[in-house]
Amino acid sequence: MGRGRQPGKDLSCHADELSKYACTRGTDVLVRDGSCFLRLLQERREVPTVAPGSTPDIDERDTGRVVVAVGGLTRSGTIPAMIEIRDLTKTYGKVAAVRDVTFTAAPGRVTGLLGLNGSGKSTTLRILLGLTRPTRGVALINGRRYRELDHPVRHVGAVIEQGLSHPGQSGYAHLRTQALLGGFPRERVGRLLEYVGLEDAATKRTGDYSLGMKQRLAVATALLGEPSVLVLDEPVNGLDPPGMAWLRDLLMAHAAGGGTVLISSHLLAELEHFVDDVVIIGQGRILASGTLAELTGTARLRVRGGDPERLAAAFEHHGATVAPDGPVLFVSGLSLEQVGDIALAARVPVYELVAEAQHLEDIFMSVSEAR
Repeated sequence: MGRGRQPGKDLSCHADELSKYACTRGTDVLVRDGSCFLRLLQERREVPTVAPGSTPDIDERDTGRVVVAVGGLTRSGTIPAMIEIRDLTKTYGKVAAVRDVTFTAAPGRVTGLLGLNGSGKSTTLRILLGLTRPTRGVALINGRRYRELDHPVRHVGAVIEQGLSHPGQSGYAHLRTQALLGGFPRERVGRLLEYVGLEDAATKRTGDYSLGMKQRLAVATALLGEPSVLVLDEPVNGLDPPGMAWLRDLLMAHAAGGGTVLISSHLLAELEHFVDDVVIIGQGRILASGTLAELTGTARLRVRGGDPERLAAAFEHHGATVAPDGPVLFVSGLSLEQVGDIALAARVPVYELVAEAQHLEDIFMSVSEAR
């Protein structure tokens, strides 16, 4: 697939691709009326693929695998693939890196774990991936700890640290080595390099890669196992605007195909463009969580009138929260129409009345100050 093609638009099944895929895993492919099926020889169960624009109808007890053609790249994964973090705590001596952290990341959605550097994001993800042991609590993928998963890299693709490739290796050699170690077909290496936009730099030493190129290579490595779950720690660092747009499209396509995406970042403004659910963490604790629409949907009103003090008293009398800033009042809890009617009843002229949508940065600052 060329870089110009939008990933995630084509979710159709291709019998030839599925046949090649099946041969690498000892499974059969059935083609019935244009629909593709895999039969797992180990369990003798048939699991349908995701049809274009649909969601697989599979019982929660079904531990089979589903195959989806996303942008020409066949991807498989377990169903369902939910991330569950429950009462997670990690202490180092008397210092708590994370405390009682609880949240979920659901299939078909992009969940953003947002916070400043040192807030506990990376510790949470490292525990999830079995790299750090928790003091208490659990971090589960599909109901299991990472180390309990059968062939984890086929379930979870992770980007935790960049620049882990040997600087003397080419991008192709690095990805080929990882494919050999993971038991993945060689053909996938070239296709992934093209998918992440590194086909022209495939023979270049990774030591000469820019930070953005190393990020792309790390993402390609995470995708080798065709995972249903992607876990990425600060993946937008070093990416230029086109690179950010590329990563945004890739993650949205992965979620659109039924995958689960958990991404951490301190760049709140960028993630606001594509996350579905938000978990804000600070000083190791969850400060706020919910859908992006829930957290940012309530607009704050900017009001400037002839008598700010009189207006503020009138708004507060009607249950509003008012934050004065010189001659300007920031009003929450009232609609535009209500503010206009109240000002008219108070006989105070209004010179400016604007609804200001809240952004993730605003939400983060407000919840941080509240704690």
